[in-house]
Amino acid sequence: MKNQIVLKQNGVIVTSNHYSYTNQIILYNTTLDLGNNIFEVSVLNTFGSDSKMAIVNYQQLSPCTAPTVGYIAPQPNSTVTTEIITIDAQINNFISGTAVNLIHNGLLVGNMSFNSTTSIASKGVVLTQGSNSFQVHVSNECGENQSTFVINYKKANVPCVNPTISSVSPTLLSISTEQDIYSLELGVTDVNNVASIVVTNGGVSIPFSYGLADHILQINNASLIEGVNTIKIVATNDCGSEELIYLITRTVCNPPVITISSGATSGSSGYKLIGNVTNVSSSGDITVTLNGTAVNFSYTSATGGLVAGLNLIDGTNVIVITANGCETVVETLNVVYTSPCDVPVITISSGATSGSSGYKL
Repeated sequence: MKNQIVLKQNGVIVTSNHYSYTNQIILYNTTLDLGNNIFEVSVLNTFGSDSKMAIVNYQQLSPCTAPTVGYIAPQPNSTVTTEIITIDAQINNFISGTAVNLIHNGLLVGNMSFNSTTSIASKGVVLTQGSNSFQVHVSNECGENQSTFVINYKKANVPCVNPTISSVSPTLLSISTEQDIYSLELGVTDVNNVASIVVTNGGVSIPFSYGLADHILQINNASLIEGVNTIKIVATNDCGSEELIYLITRTVCNPPVITISSGATSGSSGYKLIGNVTNVSSSGDITVTLNGTAVNFSYTSATGGLVAGLNLIDGTNVIVITANGCETVVETLNVVYTSPCDVPVITISSGATSGSSGYKL
């Protein structure tokens, strides 16, 4: 009955005329506040009481806006004297899943690397003599846009120039990775042949390929040791030499470790789960479920201690702890609970003798 129900929203009692109760179902239409909305339902009858709480988080979604391309560098329609350049493009309204592609002289060069701090997408390219047409195409689920421009390349009339080396992929020279091998792509100009280039990893020569036509040097699957790996590229010609150094740090993943110390049987429906979870950033990286339903728990990041109070059902209860670090680790504990059985008790209060044939037991 409704008079046995108390419904609260954000601590305020909702009068019974604002909701319906039919077939043990409460139907209540309300307006949510921005942020967390706390709903509490309490019931009471002659046999006892129960209460439950639910939290509904309301957030307003931002409008979906198509990405656009802002300024371009080098300046469109300008003339450069460097064969290998980096195209920079300002990308507005960049969201997760946005693709930024660069097209050079009608051919897809590939994805441009996006820096979320500066909102700049970058890609290294090798120019051809004369006019070079470019197109920056940006797209995501909100829409697409593009910017078309021309960069002119005129080779400088210099009697003698040193070799040039530029990073193409990746563009950063200081890199961190968990991989044990790594590939690099560079642009190397003003060398006469492959013998003019030396590539070393930790001082030891390693194989590479170089195209005299496209001036692209590729290092495929260079082996990395744990820690800092120094890969040096040196190019030499009659005018001098140039070098470029990559510092690639290989890190090792320490996956989460889950230890459960509480037992697999319980004599009571109230069960205390005790465990330890390490190599996670916070409690937000941990979930605990009982029979497929998420439950609350307390976690101490300093020690890794995890505690949860659970209500078991008769039979096997499946407890799953999931920890997300550099890897996802899952630990399962099956706890068997059997509710106690009350033995029947018979008491006879009538006497052991009778003065008549009629006897009342």
